Amino acid sequence: MSEEETVRILRRDVLLLSVLGVCAVGLFLLTKSVAAREEAIESRVAATWYQDGLRKFHAGALDDAIESFRKSIAFDRENPTYVLALADSLVAGNHNTEAKQALLRLRELDPTNAEVNLHLARLAVKTGNVQDAVLYYHSALDGMWTGADVAERRKSVRTELILFLIDRHDENRALSELLVLDSELPDSADPHIKAAKLFLKANDTKHALNDFAEAIRLDAHNAEALAGAGEAEFRLGDYRKAHHYLEEAVAQGETSAETAQMLSLAGMVTSYDPLTLGLTAKERQRRLSAGLVQATRRLDECRSKVSTPDLEALKGDAEGMRSEISSRTGFHDPGLLSSGLGLIYRIEDAVNARCGPAVGADKALLLISRKHGDTQ
Repeated sequence: MSEEETVRILRRDVLLLSVLGVCAVGLFLLTKSVAAREEAIESRVAATWYQDGLRKFHAGALDDAIESFRKSIAFDRENPTYVLALADSLVAGNHNTEAKQALLRLRELDPTNAEVNLHLARLAVKTGNVQDAVLYYHSALDGMWTGADVAERRKSVRTELILFLIDRHDENRALSELLVLDSELPDSADPHIKAAKLFLKANDTKHALNDFAEAIRLDAHNAEALAGAGEAEFRLGDYRKAHHYLEEAVAQGETSAETAQMLSLAGMVTSYDPLTLGLTAKERQRRLSAGLVQATRRLDECRSKVSTPDLEALKGDAEGMRSEISSRTGFHDPGLLSSGLGLIYRIEDAVNARCGPAVGADKALLLISRKHGDTQ
């Protein structure tokens, strides 16, 4: 074969390869375009089924909604929005096991997805699985959030976890979460009030008082903060401070029945307490005598309905104590004060058991006796 013929053949082969290459590229682009079109069509179909599922879900047609969400996922399997919607409808329909399986498959794709973990936490709450609930709440808190107000949403999730733990009477773990929440509060009254109320729910009255006090520092005329501080002081047994805060709360527009009742009780405790500092001996005698008269009156009312040996014995003790109190002109005996308050407590406590709980002045007398430890 001549050199000229060889060159001609090579040129022909190069040209053929070029044509084949162009055809291959064209075929690839055509295939890609067709695939993209099909994907776009499937995406639109999935979105249509998703919207249909939402309408049915909000209309209360759960079974139909579940079916629509399943169809949306069939066309777009990795869309977390569709899977979460399916899980919500399954949970609403009490298909808890299936909902959990769907969420766990989604979590395998992205363990850090905060929304998925939050859904799993709420499902665990519903099924009473405390360990899983705490695990998934923490995974949500530590996970990746999308969208705006991430800090606020995290705070909302932590609050949700705290309330769950309080409802489960797990105050220790609830307080641990509360202290984290408390450390991240902004300098405005409302977040401190909300945190304080959570501390009250968790029976940590001192931390509650601190947050209410901070709220008052930030907004001195906030009626809700003043009422909360009054309730905290009331629980802590400082009825003078409680009365001050509650009175200020009412002046700022607080109108709840609970606040009015606490204010009245705090006022009676501070007025009736014979062990208040700074009183004269005569005033201590007057207060103890008045308290015993009040307790005896309630005892007599109860005895008119039911007569028992313990109530009759208390009646005799009350008459003896009244004679002893009135016979003391100087009234400097602290032992008599303690004995008198102890008797008042025993009378009120016994009447509680026989004739129902104390109210008004009688409840104030119980609070005074408990405050001073006269419960034996």
